[in-house]
Amino acid sequence: MRIEEYPRPKNDTGVGFHYFPDAAHTGREDVDRWAPRLEELGASWLVIQTPPTRPVPDSFLQRMMMADIEPVVMIGPEHSPAYASGGGIGPMDLEALQGTLRSMADSGVHYIVLYDRPNERHKWAPQEWTKPGLVERFVDYLAPALEIVTAEEMIPVLPPLEPFGAYWDTAFLQSMLKSLQRRGLGSVLDRAAVGMRNFANNRHLDWGKGGRQAWPGARPYSEPGDGQDHRGFRLYEWYDVIIREEVGHSLPLIACANGPQPSRIEGHGLDPEAHAQQAVEMARLMMVGELLPVVMNHAFWLLASERSQPCHQESWFQADGTVRLPAVEALAQLHRELRPATPLAEPVAPVQRSPSAGHGTTRPTPAKREPNGHKPIDHYLLLPVFEWGVSRWHLSVVQEYVEAFLPTCGFSVEDARLARRVTIIGNEQGVSAEASRQLEAAGCQVERIAGSTGEETERLLKQLARNKQQHR
Repeated sequence: MRIEEYPRPKNDTGVGFHYFPDAAHTGREDVDRWAPRLEELGASWLVIQTPPTRPVPDSFLQRMMMADIEPVVMIGPEHSPAYASGGGIGPMDLEALQGTLRSMADSGVHYIVLYDRPNERHKWAPQEWTKPGLVERFVDYLAPALEIVTAEEMIPVLPPLEPFGAYWDTAFLQSMLKSLQRRGLGSVLDRAAVGMRNFANNRHLDWGKGGRQAWPGARPYSEPGDGQDHRGFRLYEWYDVIIREEVGHSLPLIACANGPQPSRIEGHGLDPEAHAQQAVEMARLMMVGELLPVVMNHAFWLLASERSQPCHQESWFQADGTVRLPAVEALAQLHRELRPATPLAEPVAPVQRSPSAGHGTTRPTPAKREPNGHKPIDHYLLLPVFEWGVSRWHLSVVQEYVEAFLPTCGFSVEDARLARRVTIIGNEQGVSAEASRQLEAAGCQVERIAGSTGEETERLLKQLARNKQQHR
């Protein structure tokens, strides 16, 4: 499946919350309390926990979906040996799981997250954590559950990992994907998604931007020193590279928990006002389309909790609906925008492992480069990359054109060679005449949309979009 084919809620803002940290708040009184609150906050996604033996009630799910809120249901084993000893990793009751999934599929649920943070020591029984082959043993539990979710025509979401976990998360993710491929589950992965926990961790929201290509000095189990690593809000850029290397294409990334956390920080933590400001900025970045299109949602931790729960200080509301944090009012006042209906840039081929690939572009495999051979892409919109980076102005002015013609979009001349037709945006300062000649030599039909001024370029794009005519 392509990224744009995955289900999204109507009027999607991308803003979402992780509901309670348990499965005990799904009654009629609960849904009557929280659905209006979530609507006030502009939420489109809600992550909910439940055991494999008990589906989230249909009345709860239907009320949320009536409010255009997409439920993401997290399921973990309820009665595994690890669960009994304080962990959560072990075999699921597959028969119970199938019945639970069937009930929620009938209710309209699409996304099912299987397990939670299997790279954390406390999630396993002590004797199981210390045995060799941890990832392979986990995939023994995961693989049959994935197949059941797929058989029910739902979307399986691989478990979110802990970036500060005892088993390094990027290594765990890579090994897990390799194991699933080796077991012949590539077709399951082709319509799966990957969970993540991309907390800001008291760092600025651009921490780790550019991925490992921009920060090649990042090393497992070590502090980055003067550099940066993946343990921040931009974690998704690092995961996307791993997924493309192992699967061959991007998969949607489902946030299961993220955001600024008052208690998950270095030093004394974020004060309530700083917490609110960072949450609002994260929501804004999502709504205006400044994140990678593989990022499907936010899941701000935590909507609400009981006073007795350890994470209570992190919740935005009291369990009775009373406001705890200023972020509630700040997010409610944020100007609401719907996310772009069509992603502006999606990698179309696996990245090379070499750190010299350049500006986050993807590289096609050599077998696909014959100039006059089969072109797997019908239409590629080639956007400029300047020495100082990507132009947000170009991203904004092509939106109507993209929505009208649905081209594959990106910044790579190499990727554009795979297209039957290439539309270049802007003058030769952004995409050179030499690049245009290379594309023509590769057998592409090349056109350039560029006015004498930026305003004229914008006018041409909008005119073509509205008339749905190709530029001649």
